[in-house]
Amino acid sequence: MDLLLTPPLLFIPTLGPMELIVLLVIILILFGPGKLPEVFGALGNGVKQFKKASNSVTEELNNQLEDLKQTADTNTDNASKADEAPTKPTV
Repeated sequence: MDLLLTPPLLFIPTLGPMELIVLLVIILILFGPGKLPEVFGALGNGVKQFKKASNSVTEELNNQLEDLKQTADTNTDNASKADEAPTKPTV
């Protein structure tokens, strides 16, 4: 059972230089030299779109966090002003 839990069999193999060369040769055989620029171009565009979407989501979350901080600061300022305001004595 312990043999199944060894790192090479965890479905997350480490890729060394030899493995990368073997993968590139397999890709070359599958797609041929004419299609490689097209395949890698599409892969590059996909990565670029993913990064763009990820940056957009990160920026939106940062904007929302900044808005929440400003709202909290405003509420804190209003609460401290209300505490400082003199109260009218009731007769």
